[in-house]
Amino acid sequence: VGAMASHSMQVLLQCIHECLESSDWSTRKAAAEALCQIASHSGHLIGDGGVSTITALEACRFDK
Repeated sequence: VGAMASHSMQVLLQCIHECLESSDWSTRKAAAEALCQIASHSGHLIGDGGVSTITALEACRFDK
């Protein structure tokens, strides 16, 4: 229960990255909140996606 394959995490991170690039602020905020939950509960599964995730977050860090 609650298990997630490494490949599934990469797909999820890609979806979150796309949301972080959205022009809608609430979509970007929801994506950032989802990342917080993933990091606190399944951070060990992020693996190689960490660098691209940080890059995506830095691109929108001065929003709103």
